[in-house]
Amino acid sequence: VTVDAEWHYDTDGTYGGAGALIERPDWVIKHFLRNYMGAAAGEIDATSFAAAGTLYAAAITGGYKLAGIIPKDQPWTTLKALAFCCRSTVPPFKAGKYYLNYTPDTAPAVSRTLTRDDLKGPGAQYIFAKTSIRAVFNDLTALYQPNYSGDTSREISSGYLASTAAHDDASIAKYGTYTQEYSLRWVRLVAMADHVLAHHLLEWKIPLLTVTGVLSWQQGDMAEGETIGITNLIYSGRKWWASGLNRRDKFTVGFSATEWWS
Repeated sequence: VTVDAEWHYDTDGTYGGAGALIERPDWVIKHFLRNYMGAAAGEIDATSFAAAGTLYAAAITGGYKLAGIIPKDQPWTTLKALAFCCRSTVPPFKAGKYYLNYTPDTAPAVSRTLTRDDLKGPGAQYIFAKTSIRAVFNDLTALYQPNYSGDTSREISSGYLASTAAHDDASIAKYGTYTQEYSLRWVRLVAMADHVLAHHLLEWKIPLLTVTGVLSWQQGDMAEGETIGITNLIYSGRKWWASGLNRRDKFTVGFSATEWWS
């Protein structure tokens, strides 16, 4: 028995058309939230999901599509993996809603600017650093099209039927060759795999500035993937991609961000 794995059918038109496969990533993720994580319709931010859906539809000819079999992972792990396959982030449940953010190749407008007054705790300073050469990846491979057939004779690697690659000659000439392999478990189109991989190459091909600090609790609504500005004598005017936020106590949150790569 062989299987060509697809997604669910849209039974009532909720996800783009009654009788159609639920394939576009925003619909897949919305369906997953509703049916596997128990989210209510009102807990899914319609604006961010619609904006991401528009970008998925325009990214490649025919648009982004996801398909596959849900593994026995923790639901949040699967949700993050689905988002990674379409170069997106799903920030933790915030203010009663789930959000979906597609990551563009170039930095969008700054959504908030942090100043020294936002800093808290001993030292109260932003700590700037640069990622090491070890954090550079300039020769990438993506595995896609998982093999669900049981016939391993066509596999090229680790249960996958296809792969694609991308590299950056300028980065390799300057830093040497640093390889990285991604598993795009729910991608089945080479055009989509290429598009996602090209984005990750852009993100990882050179060392980037990073910043960390401790902020007042008022900034605790910052989301992963948000574009922020920082008022600083040296680095004002740069845009930063918020990569991490963790509440330290009742009054402070720690944050980290990476300078936008383009």
